[in-house]
Amino acid sequence: MYIFIKKLYIFTIDILTYSGKRGIIKLAGDDNMGSFINGSDMGFRFHSCIEHDFFVRALGYNDFDYIAPDKGTRRQSFYTIHVVLSGSGVLRLAGTEFEVKEHSIFCVPPDTDLMYYPNDNDKWEYMWFEFVGGNSSQYMQAMGLSLENPVMPCRDFQTIKLAAQSIFSRPNVEETVKYYDVLSLFYKVVASASQRAVSNRQTTVEAVISYIVYHYHYQNLTVENICRDLHISHSHLCRLLKNATGKTPIGYLLGVRLDEACRLLKHTDMHISEIAYTVGFKDAVHFMKTFKNHMNCTPKEYRKINQKI
Repeated sequence: MYIFIKKLYIFTIDILTYSGKRGIIKLAGDDNMGSFINGSDMGFRFHSCIEHDFFVRALGYNDFDYIAPDKGTRRQSFYTIHVVLSGSGVLRLAGTEFEVKEHSIFCVPPDTDLMYYPNDNDKWEYMWFEFVGGNSSQYMQAMGLSLENPVMPCRDFQTIKLAAQSIFSRPNVEETVKYYDVLSLFYKVVASASQRAVSNRQTTVEAVISYIVYHYHYQNLTVENICRDLHISHSHLCRLLKNATGKTPIGYLLGVRLDEACRLLKHTDMHISEIAYTVGFKDAVHFMKTFKNHMNCTPKEYRKINQKI
């Protein structure tokens, strides 16, 4: 659990089913019945008596083989997370379109122009969570989801699907138990996405570090070069590297250059100005000043103390 909930929830529960224009309810034993649950639409809505920092208001399920999608642009006042069980579709947020595939997770934040609908030849079915509260955005961040990156593959899909089927197959469970079953399922989805988000962050950090290690000797190397070549924003680069190493991009680059300068001073007889240019400094004077500021001695003094040729 990423955010501790300090207050006890007091709520009632509605079991949501739909018929008529939105869809049909398939009866047990229907030969056309889907493999997920016995119905085309079903859900549970919880009613809290007081406001909370975080509250899952509803869990729902939709099968678009049996209901018509809404292709109009709209907005909502709450967060939703969808887990696509089968099929595929399109998500459009703030004018940007994203492809959504089977076994994906996609999020829809509040107060944003939105539209999502299934592909005509591969209609999706999904389950969804509706949640509110001041801490809601922290869950999105933990999952690595944002307005710019609202879709990701679902890890542990089968585990999540089985847990969801268990909830939908027992619609009349006492409401407190039902709520915490739904909350547990929500956290399974968050944990699944968060593992991938952490993995992605680690992969990006490794790419940044590798880029610096292989390019530090270029005198014109800048943070802008790194951002451009790795397709990452300046702020995101700084945040990732700071969290991983405790250093800014410039600080990390300088550290790599000075480490290599120390190695060359110890193990070669290269001239100090030659070492300066080799590790990426544009002139020897700047190198010597920087080296003394960080190593508390001049390059010549460092070589005299440490040289092992």
